[in-house]
Amino acid sequence: MNLMQSEQYSLVVNKIDKNLKVSESLQAQNQRLKKEILFQKKLQQDIQVESRRLEESMVVERLEMEHEEAETVGRAKEKMQQTVDVIESEVELLKKRNEELLETLKKRKYFSLYKENMDEIDELVKAKKSILDIFQQQSKK
Repeated sequence: MNLMQSEQYSLVVNKIDKNLKVSESLQAQNQRLKKEILFQKKLQQDIQVESRRLEESMVVERLEMEHEEAETVGRAKEKMQQTVDVIESEVELLKKRNEELLETLKKRKYFSLYKENMDEIDELVKAKKSILDIFQQQSKK
């Protein structure tokens, strides 16, 4: 009976050793998996941070572009308004000149000169109207 107990004891010890080795292996694997999970979580956080940074960067770039476009449109409108103002003053000068010439024509009967000035004024009025139309179209945009 002693020998049998000894063999059983040896078998039990072997099983315990195997189970301990399996347990140690499982614990090591568990530790590796926990490390991998932590690494993946950190990686996910880094990706989220980078994603937010890129989104913010894109928003800033878009806002800067919109601001630049608004400034460009504003400068263009300002230049158009200046052009309209210059044309209006030129038209007023031409009107005065026309009135003076008309008076001269009445005195001297130079109708052909009057006709040329009227044609020039008509062209300028048309140009003014075209520029005003362009300006109004640009303002609507």
